[in-house]
Amino acid sequence: MKLPDITAHTGCMGTPDNTLESSLAGIKAGAGLIEVDIQSTRDGIAFLFHDELPIFLTSTFSELNHPELRQSLSPIYKDRELVTLEQLFEATMGTDIRYNLDLKTEEAAFPAIEVMELMGMTQRVFFTGNTQTIEHYRNRVVWNTPEEWGASLWMKNRELVKQKCDNLAQKGYFGLNMDYRTCCQELVDYAHEIGLAVWVYTVDDPANQKNIIQMGVDAITTRQVDTLRTLLEV
Repeated sequence: MKLPDITAHTGCMGTPDNTLESSLAGIKAGAGLIEVDIQSTRDGIAFLFHDELPIFLTSTFSELNHPELRQSLSPIYKDRELVTLEQLFEATMGTDIRYNLDLKTEEAAFPAIEVMELMGMTQRVFFTGNTQTIEHYRNRVVWNTPEEWGASLWMKNRELVKQKCDNLAQKGYFGLNMDYRTCCQELVDYAHEIGLAVWVYTVDDPANQKNIIQMGVDAITTRQVDTLRTLLEV
């Protein structure tokens, strides 16, 4: 059985979310991918942040990164600056790490793609989240499945799920990105049958990690990178 890739969820290993410390901690702990949340500013700068706030639509990155304003966004920015996607790539491109860019808004897609292309990172980047506007890089999109795509829906309406999977495969999408609680063996097997990868998130408990590994998924997102790595090494 092929072992899944480890994706370090932002904030892994006890670090603050969407910081360089978090990404570097994930790399050090042995992840193959790092996940970060991507927002964009009024002047088209892609940066790392989870929550969608109205101020992002009216502020430049320089304005947001002013010490007083950024502290109002989160206490973690008292002693650190907001991180741009360009800065993340610069800090980690010397490694062989790959990236899961979780687009929190549709507007974040173009600034993220622009940085990716300018820095030559296309083959190392995947997109999850709000990917509706991405067309030319569908082969880098891991499509977020809806919450109702659990085992219950698969059991009740296999054909509906199969049709959606078939449509994604025909359009050239890379795969499915799903909450581990909605993942089931039959869906994993069918996705693989038609050429779609299956990624699951966010699996921190070792017992759940073991179950998901046995399903043969392609990547597991976790904050506990070391725990998952240890299970995969047994």
